[in-house]
Amino acid sequence: MLISFIHLFLIGLFLRSKLSQYNDPLLPRLFLAGVTSKPFAGTPLGLVYPYYYPYSGDTFRFHQDASLLANWGKNHPVDYLQFVVSGAIPPSPVLNKLSLASEPRALIFAKLVSIIHIFTRNNYWLSGLYFSLFSFLGAWNIAYTLSQLYPARRWTAFISFLFFPSVIFWTSGLLKESLSMGIIGFTGGLMLKYETRSISLKNVPEAGKALLLLAGLGILWQIKYYYFAILVACLTAALLAEALIRKLRIRPVIHQCLLFEGILVCLLLLATLSHPSLYPSYFLPSVIQNHDAHITAHQANTPITYPDLQPTIPSFLFHSGQALVAGLFRPFIWEAANPLQLVAAIENTLLLVITLVAAIKLFQFKLPVPANFILVLATFHFIIMLVVLLALSAPNFGELNRYRTVVLPFFSYLLLSVPGYNLRTRKSLRRQAT
Repeated sequence: MLISFIHLFLIGLFLRSKLSQYNDPLLPRLFLAGVTSKPFAGTPLGLVYPYYYPYSGDTFRFHQDASLLANWGKNHPVDYLQFVVSGAIPPSPVLNKLSLASEPRALIFAKLVSIIHIFTRNNYWLSGLYFSLFSFLGAWNIAYTLSQLYPARRWTAFISFLFFPSVIFWTSGLLKESLSMGIIGFTGGLMLKYETRSISLKNVPEAGKALLLLAGLGILWQIKYYYFAILVACLTAALLAEALIRKLRIRPVIHQCLLFEGILVCLLLLATLSHPSLYPSYFLPSVIQNHDAHITAHQANTPITYPDLQPTIPSFLFHSGQALVAGLFRPFIWEAANPLQLVAAIENTLLLVITLVAAIKLFQFKLPVPANFILVLATFHFIIMLVVLLALSAPNFGELNRYRTVVLPFFSYLLLSVPGYNLRTRKSLRRQAT
């Protein structure tokens, strides 16, 4: 009880210091509303697995292995530090008890959880609270940055990144998605500031933040390498394209698009040669292997099927359209098999309606090219590539609804940023159209 009070007191002090940074009275209210939603989501997450699903689920496997590692670390600190820092193999009595010993990326996450467990005395709820807080801070960072750079769309940013129900739920507690959301949010916020010249990396504090983010991206590579590969490829392509556009003074939009696409393709080709995990001979069959494993594990509930899916690029491209629709808009309401899927189906229906309306508005108005066009293009590619990959490798609504949560806020923000959703610009756009 005392340890819980101490941690909650420290978290309260931290949150109070954050709130004092904002002069706009609306921002503390939004911050409090967003940060309090995370614990309320993390608690049902811990209850859903043992009481709703017939298996304990990832969150408790992470907790159990992290508790074992934390206890070992308290008794053998030197060996534990070697294991944390260098990845040295634990002794057999410990290794044999780890349920994630055969899953390297899951074990790395359990290792990270064990560090927090040492300070929370293996308290599942307290450790989950820290991961929820980190996830929220990453989401808040990018939402706040967007609201400062584009004040007319501030509500779009906060709603998309802080109050998307399934995102709140699946990026809370002891899940890899919580850590991933935080890292991606901080990375996106720094990228926005750099792209809009709001900061300079020559500034020591900002350079320090960039170094911390590099460490965070290294962790993302360890636990979700496909998130890392697509994110870094899209952001690097955007940076290089922006630099060349400015230097060569490329004006036609189509030329800017072709330049970005060419750079992105080259980076993806280089990535396939940079690490064995990304070699086509390994990566494509591993996606098929994950696909088949999900089919086998969920034979009674595999509504997403890809006939004759093969570990080849043409086959992946052929099925990418179906995978994109499945990843963004399914399950449909009539496909929902349980309450969680029903909530996701309602969200998906709203997303589909918003997507159709946004598409109509794009054709209805002659819109100017945004100043940050390349960054928008990079975000669009990040969403499409990651959703397609996730839908192909996890053709099951349960896992897919969880894995895709890191892209849903970006997708929602892009859709709601289409002029015409903004009440201020709607009348002016109509006057332009007439």
